Amino acid sequence: MSIYKSHNEQSTEQTIDKHALIFGLISVFLCGLGFSIIAPVVPFLVQPYVSDTGNQAIVVTLLTSVYAVCVFFVSPGLGALSDRYGRRPVLLVCLLGSVIGYLVFGIGGAL
Repeated sequence: MSIYKSHNEQSTEQTIDKHALIFGLISVFLCGLGFSIIAPVVPFLVQPYVSDTGNQAIVVTLLTSVYAVCVFFVSPGLGALSDRYGRRPVLLVCLLGSVIGYLVFGIGGAL
């Protein structure tokens, strides 16, 4: 038995659902857009609370690290939820949560 397929054998090709792909790309784009809007503003928000510029950099780094750690620990749970309910509802709930978080971030005046 050869590991190489002959031209006569029929290969199983996976088809990609274009609507699901577009939905996934749009949701990733919106999350990236929101993060890229927030990231440059964070040092200015930390500035009134931390006077030294070196400490400001440390606080911004810590805030970014906390975000990354939270994403690391929540991802398996979101994966289990998407296996149970489907990707689209979980992504929509996550995007809604991001919208609410960005609104609170924009309206709020203090950390």
